[in-house]
Amino acid sequence: AEAAEAAEAEAAVEAAEAAAAETAAAEEAAAVTAAAEAKAAEAKAAAEAKAKAEAAVEVADAEEEVAWAQAGRVRAATGSRSAATAAAAAKAMAASAAAEEAAAAEA
Repeated sequence: AEAAEAAEAEAAVEAAEAAAAETAAAEEAAAVTAAAEAKAAEAKAAAEAKAKAEAAVEVADAEEEVAWAQAGRVRAATGSRSAATAAAAAKAMAASAAAEEAAAAEA
């Protein structure tokens, strides 16, 4: 009877150890999964930020081209004596474009 009880107790200890090992493995798998999910979310956020930045650069480039064209039109309309005025207008337009780019980057 004592031998049977000892064997039963040993089996119970082994079962408890196996359960503890399974729990530890499950916790480790959960931690690995959480880390992978966090990495994926980080990569997605970085890709979205990069796409936004690229779009902002394209908008800024287009606005700069418009500003140069407008400055050229102003220069042609006012003659060479107003070149300084045209340059100031181009500077103001570039500043406006930069402000819009900054706003787009924050959006």
